[in-house]
Amino acid sequence: AASLLAVIAVAMLGRRQIGGHTGDVFGAAQQVAEAAVLLTLSAFLGAVA
Repeated sequence: AASLLAVIAVAMLGRRQIGGHTGDVFGAAQQVAEAAVLLTLSAFLGAVA
């Protein structure tokens, strides 16, 4: 869920700032989604440990 929200936010920002999607926007969305997943996982594992 966190990665989906992050990708939607990047897509909306790309549409608003440059008027559409480019390969750079897709690359940024992938990086932000990966970071969101890793942060969520580390928070979950920190709460469990």
